[in-house]
Amino acid sequence: MMPANMPCMTPSPPSKKISLGNTRTEQNYTQCTPIKVHPLLKGRKIDEDDEERLRRWAANGSLEQSQVLASYEGRQHLSLVREDICSLLPRHWVNSNIVHWMCSTFNDSDSLRFKDEFYCIPPGISETVLHKRNLDSFREVPTVSYVGLGPQFGDDSMFFDKISASMRKWWFAPVCIDRHWWLYAFEITQKRLWVLDSMNTGKSNDERLKIHAYAGRLIEDMAKISMPAYKHTENGLPIFNASVLQQDNGCDCGVFVIKFMQFWGLDKPLQHWDQEFRKEIILDIVMGPHNSDIGKALHALESNNVRRN
Repeated sequence: MMPANMPCMTPSPPSKKISLGNTRTEQNYTQCTPIKVHPLLKGRKIDEDDEERLRRWAANGSLEQSQVLASYEGRQHLSLVREDICSLLPRHWVNSNIVHWMCSTFNDSDSLRFKDEFYCIPPGISETVLHKRNLDSFREVPTVSYVGLGPQFGDDSMFFDKISASMRKWWFAPVCIDRHWWLYAFEITQKRLWVLDSMNTGKSNDERLKIHAYAGRLIEDMAKISMPAYKHTENGLPIFNASVLQQDNGCDCGVFVIKFMQFWGLDKPLQHWDQEFRKEIILDIVMGPHNSDIGKALHALESNNVRRN
């Protein structure tokens, strides 16, 4: 696991841009509702002191880092230890396990935003394919050549539920390269790929453009698996940079990606940045409806022995 306290400083290059003020869309986007709490917490009065006690327990660097604090109900492969939760502390780099958990949380949400419009592809897929050796071998001229998805991709819904994905209008695909997170938003009907990057410097970077092109090919391959009638674009998906909020440090890119998935739409960009977002995500995980280890959080609430960091 990567150290949690190193910043991610990789800038992104410019690409084709569309002014969101001039972009018209016929789709209406629903804002995401707040993440629900676990059924065992319903009816229980939890005040700000209780929330702070839970956060101190979950993200406490003085406690056992390998202790499992959250296990995703029905998904044996997905669990978070305290070291994962500590990556949500201020000025820490958010790790892939956290982003994966939030992708699953959004996909399983009762919100119409995720039931009808958006599907989140966990980052493990891109991590498996978009590594340096494959990027070095990626070619689009004179003919397209790249390492693609495995022949059994889509047979197991553990990482990609092709049925659910086929019923959405948009796909989100979080990516982390060189310790910098950004988000792809695939507009399926229009066959456009939007890049949501909270560190978009506007400087040209051929390597980043190559990553975008490769990711676009992989996303179209997923679309073909999910929707057999889907026809690939001839020259790859057109790439557009979305106008999004920019981070003011080298550490918040993963948090931005999570909040982009939760709130962003072409007509409803993320309007503001809140320093409390990291704290909110911690509670969304440990108190969330899919945490089968909720008993540990309940025990922490009832204990008076939670030490401060």
